[in-house]
Parts: sequence; structure tokens; C-alpha cells
Amino acid sequence: MDPVLGLITECQSISTEPVPVLAEISVKPENLPIAPVLHDFETVSSREALNPLGFPWFA
Repeated sequence: MDPVLGLITECQSISTEPVPVLAEISVKPENLPIAPVLHDFETVSSREALNPLGFPWFA
């Protein structure tokens, strides 16, 4: 149980030792299911300041 997020249902494995790279896949924005929104520091900062308890990430 995460003290901030609550119950986490996705299991993820980690390694404390280095592991070999099995594959390298080139990914371009057109390969993604939704178009990535460009990150603009000023826009993000102003939106966060307007709503610090619930930042509207997809607004």
C-alpha cells in the first residue's frame, strides 16, 4: 500500500543489478495513439499556480 497513491494494482519488477539491453526500438510521435502535447514551462507553471490541488494535465 502506497501512503500517497493507495492500493497499486500494477506489478512491476526491478533489478538491483545491471541488465543487458535486449532490443532498441525507435519511436516517433506519429507512432503514438494520441499526439503528444509540447511541454511549455511557462504554460505549465501558470496552470499549476491557478489550480495547485488538481492540475488539469489535458486541459
